[in-house]
Amino acid sequence: MALGKGGGRMNLPLPPEQIERAARIYRTSREAAAAIGCSSVHFQRLCKRYGIPTPIQRRKQNAAPLSRTERVIRQAEWDNQQHQYAADVGR
Repeated sequence: MALGKGGGRMNLPLPPEQIERAARIYRTSREAAAAIGCSSVHFQRLCKRYGIPTPIQRRKQNAAPLSRTERVIRQAEWDNQQHQYAADVGR
């Protein structure tokens, strides 16, 4: 029987160091999983098992919270972009 056929589990010995490195290097779990040769769901489960933050968790940890002023400015910029887009489409 070929590998990956038959619906059974494939036990791939992946050392935690390799999983942690992929989680650091790649931007998404999908990219990291493809690099180490497993599914993104399996990669996320391995990260959880070994206590390794996934790429999205790492980005959320590193993101600094915005101040109220910064949030208001970003919202105003977003509103201006949407207004400009609506005006361009309407022409």
